[in-house]
Amino acid sequence: MEWEANGEMSAQDTWDLVKRLAEIEEQEKASNLLHLSSKHSHSKPKKTNIKK
Repeated sequence: MEWEANGEMSAQDTWDLVKRLAEIEEQEKASNLLHLSSKHSHSKPKKTNIKK
């Protein structure tokens, strides 16, 4: 990325930055969802009560 002479980013650099941020956000969301799902009891195998 480069700044233009007027102190702004080019349209292409801005678009590239937006795409990169969106990709990172999606990866973070996926990681957070996986983490949350592993904490909830419904995602864990149920223990069966075996009577002897």
